This record gives sequence, structure tokens and C-alpha cells, in this order.
Amino acid sequence: THPTTVLWCSISPKLSSHSDINIYQLSDCTRAGRTKFQLQLGFRMTIIPPYTQFSLNIRGLIDVKSRDAKLKWLQWLIREYKPDLIHFQEHHCHTMKEVMTAFRRLGGKVIGVSLTPMKGSFAGVLTFVPAKSVLYNMVEEHTVSPDGRYSMIKIKSTTEIQHILNIYAPSNGKPYREAFFEQLSKSPIMTEPSLMAVGDWNYTSDRLDRLNVNGHVEPDPHPKSIKFLIDADLVDTLRYRDDEIVTMTYSMPSEGRWARLDRWYTQPDLLDDSSVLPTISAAAVSDHDVIRMQYG
Repeated sequence: THPTTVLWCSISPKLSSHSDINIYQLSDCTRAGRTKFQLQLGFRMTIIPPYTQFSLNIRGLIDVKSRDAKLKWLQWLIREYKPDLIHFQEHHCHTMKEVMTAFRRLGGKVIGVSLTPMKGSFAGVLTFVPAKSVLYNMVEEHTVSPDGRYSMIKIKSTTEIQHILNIYAPSNGKPYREAFFEQLSKSPIMTEPSLMAVGDWNYTSDRLDRLNVNGHVEPDPHPKSIKFLIDADLVDTLRYRDDEIVTMTYSMPSEGRWARLDRWYTQPDLLDDSSVLPTISAAAVSDHDVIRMQYG
């Protein structure tokens, strides 16, 4: 037998698809159980439900021939794994028309779109929300950069809020990366609470995170980039669970190079509810893998 669960709640008199439910006592209910209860009754969320988010450097969605193949692969990914959010880096789109041309066949919606500053730039980030995402009506715009380097979105319930920072750090040299993170650390958005950060950081800070044909490689120091993480209280989510794990997210076998350039960072209040999932190979569409994280 299972113990009886007592659920105390108040429901607003006029029930509709947007009715509020205020949960006063859920002593034996899990977060997932409460979410299921609310979804079944059609109430506005009082908590942020468990969700899965992916991140991928897609290496461009402008070229028609390669774009079609990439979008077919993304359709398979969404159908097979059912992510609630996908954060993209390097979409290379300079206009919203180019973004919509690329993403309209996937359904869902795009938010947090930071366009490239000029046509032909290798930058651009955005977040895609699949039509069946449990977060579909809970995600909102926050801030987008004018240079295709970052965007922030927020997830809101009636009682909780989270912020997700999607980053594509400069790949054209350490000085540019250091300047980017130093400037970003001064932005007001970095004071937002309950923050996660993800993307292609284009550097590593741990010897275990870079390989060549001779073995592990000592990282090139990035003191300002590391200070950005420390000041924001962002913890490497993978290393929090296992500080000796070795996994690579970027590969260039022809040059004998591998690295964990794509990483999740989480502030302490969200860490215990956040778990990094195994990567998914995206070799058919990119030299980066899909990185994944489960919340709740």
C-alpha cells in the first residue's frame, strides 16, 4: 500500500484554462507530481516543472543545402528526445527573416534571438521552444546582445523565476574572449537571481577538458573569464557531480584535437535540482555534440 497524500489547495471560483491554484501544503508530493496535477487540471503553474534543456553549436543555418539536412536532423532530435528548450549558438542569421526561414518548419517558437552584427558573421544565439514543451507558455524574453554573443531568457511561474544565459564566446583569440567576459560581468543582467549559463565558451580551464594525440593538455589561463564565473557564483554543473569525469563536446579528429568547450553552469540554489545528461553526437550537422541538462 502507498501512504495517503493530503493535498490542500484553493482554486479560484471561475475555473478556466488560465485558472490559478495556490498550493498550501504538499507534504508528500514531489515536484513532478505537483506539476502533473496542475497540468491535468489546466491550471497556471505555481512552480516551475521538471524540464530538459539542450544546447548545440549548430555551425550555421544560412546555406540552403546544409540547412535542410540540419533541420531534418533537428526534427529527428526533437521527436526522439523531446527537449523542452534548445539553446543554439552560431546560427549565423543576420535578420529575423533568415531566422524564421530556418525554424518555421520545426513548429514551436524562438526567443532570445541575438542576430549577427553583419551578414557573413560567424555568431548568433537563440533559444528554440518546441510546441510540446512543458515550458511553452512560461518562457519570456529578457535581454539580447547586439553582436550575436549572448541572450538571456527567463522562466516564470506564479511563485518562481529562473534565468538562462546562452553564450557564444569569441573564437578569434584569448584577448577577445577575456574582453568579452570582462564586459559581460559588468552588465546588470548578471545580478539576476537563479541563473544558469550555457553555450560554447571557446576555452577550457581544466586539464581534463582538452585532449590531443599525446593526451591531456594544460589549459591556456583565462583569468578574466574565470573571474566572470566566480563573480556570478556560477558552478560547473558537470564537475559539481563528478570532478574527475572526462567528456569532450567538440572534436576535430583530422587535427587531433578534442575539448569540452560546451558547458553548463548553475548557481548554488539550483544545483541540487540540476543534472547533466550524457551528450548526443551531432556529427551529422556539427563538430560539436548536443549537451543536455535535466532540471527537477
